[in-house]
Amino acid sequence: MAYRNWLTAGAMCAIAFIAAAGGYFYSEKPTSADSRAMILPADPAPLVVVTKGGDRSFSIEVADTAAEREAGLMYRQDMADNHGMLFVFEVQQ
Repeated sequence: MAYRNWLTAGAMCAIAFIAAAGGYFYSEKPTSADSRAMILPADPAPLVVVTKGGDRSFSIEVADTAAEREAGLMYRQDMADNHGMLFVFEVQQ
């Protein structure tokens, strides 16, 4: 009888561990494998480009970590004409 209780307790611990691990791994930020677009916060200061036709103002998302650059604009269905993303790298290449 005591052996059977140990088996039940062991099985319950294993199920709890699997549920906790699943909750941890599925609660992370979206990545490129999630098939969802990663939306970064837009920089509060607009990027202003001076052209012959006048100034153009853009709201910009900045991808400056490896994970943000990897996901980038993947899975974006559309983007406003005055919106963009800058990819910041540590080394110029």
